[in-house]
Amino acid sequence: LGGNMSKGYAINDSGMVVGESINIYGNTSGFTYDPASGAMYELGTLGGTTSRANGINDDFVMVGQATTAAMEQRAFVIRGSGKEDLNNLIPAGTITLSTAHAINNLGQIVASGVDSSTGKTRVYLLTPPPDTSAPVIDGVYASPNLFAIGDTPEILVMASDNRGVAQVLVDGVPLSSYDHRYWTGRLTVTQPLGIKNITISVSDHAGNVTTDTSLVYEVARVVFIVAKN
Repeated sequence: LGGNMSKGYAINDSGMVVGESINIYGNTSGFTYDPASGAMYELGTLGGTTSRANGINDDFVMVGQATTAAMEQRAFVIRGSGKEDLNNLIPAGTITLSTAHAINNLGQIVASGVDSSTGKTRVYLLTPPPDTSAPVIDGVYASPNLFAIGDTPEILVMASDNRGVAQVLVDGVPLSSYDHRYWTGRLTVTQPLGIKNITISVSDHAGNVTTDTSLVYEVARVVFIVAKN
C-alpha cells in the first residue's frame, strides 16, 4: 500500500489474504490480496486513520478492527463492498466490541469487547439469525448452444446470496469460482440427439438451494462433407 510493512493474518479457500499494511501516509490499514489479479486493496477505516483485517471466510466476508472519527477502536464486518461497525448489529448498551478476530462459513464471528455492566473485556461468539433465504441465479450462459456428442461446452453461471454461494452444480457437475459470484466449468455432452435442458443447482452454506432449468441446448449430428476435385 506504499509503506514498508505488510502482515497477513488469514486466508480463505480461494487464496484471498487479509491483514494489515503501512500505507503511503504511514498509517496501518487493513488490506485484502486477490491472487487472481495479484493486486492488494486497502480496506479503509470507520472514519479514523487505522484498521486491520483479521479474518475472511470462503464467502469473502471479512472482519477486523478500525478506528472511528473519534479515534475509538471498533470491530467491523465487510460484506460485499460495505463496511459496517459490528456494534450496530448487536443490542445497544450491552457491550462495546473493539475487535473482530475471525469468521467462519456459517457467518459466526469471534469478537472481543468491554461488558458495559462490569467494565471487563470479554470474548464473544456472535451468531447471525438462521439463514432461510435461497440463493439467486442472476444469469446462465453456454457457449455455444448447439453441441455434438462429445463436445465440452463452457458454462457460466452468475449467482448471489445474502451470505454467499457455497456451490454451483450443472447437471450434477460442480463449477469453480474465484469470487463465489461467477462460476464456470465445462460439461461433456453425452445425451442423444435433440433438444435438452440443463439443470443448474445453486446452494449456500445453510443448505438453501435454488434450481433453474431454463438453459436449453441442442445436440446435433455432425455431418462431414468431402469435396471432390
